[in-house]
Amino acid sequence: MNGRAFYAQDASARASWRLAVLMGANSRTYKFALGQALLEFAGDGRQSVPLAEFAVPYSLSIVRRMATGPQAPQTTQLGENDFLAIAHQEGAATLEAGHPTDRLVAAAVRSMPAMAMQKFHNLRGNTAVPHTFYQLTGSGRQRAVRLTPDALGLAQSQQAAGLTVELDARWSIVESSFATGVGRSLIEEGVTVDWTP
Repeated sequence: MNGRAFYAQDASARASWRLAVLMGANSRTYKFALGQALLEFAGDGRQSVPLAEFAVPYSLSIVRRMATGPQAPQTTQLGENDFLAIAHQEGAATLEAGHPTDRLVAAAVRSMPAMAMQKFHNLRGNTAVPHTFYQLTGSGRQRAVRLTPDALGLAQSQQAAGLTVELDARWSIVESSFATGVGRSLIEEGVTVDWTP
């Protein structure tokens, strides 16, 4: 099923969220950490969160998941200033402290707007989900993540727990795909066997 058919079944903010999580492109796992942070802050009723504060649960989620699975395909070359390279370097100190290091938060603040936050709402084929869940506002130290009414409504609904579980499950599938080198088409379509001689 493609995104258009999926959304036609249920033209709601919930369907847009699920499209972003389940059918978005995954060259890394940033969108899952972003989704967790969105659900957390929106669940608390926050309408606007400073980007540096938003980067804390985002960074912590990635570091915690790095302990169990790769956050990018095994073939990905990481430069020294790449967020995942910094997360690897700061991972032990972050886990020991129970919160991200200042260096890791600074790296997230630099990388999130140009990477995960530009791509969360996008689907394959240069299309976007019909609903949006955040906007970046301000600049510099005043930069903030403004949560939309759709994000607040979802995170405070009875569906929030299920969306959280679904996000975590999709994250695990993508990590497994990265770890095994199995491509998206195999996961989506399965294996076909040609029995003809």
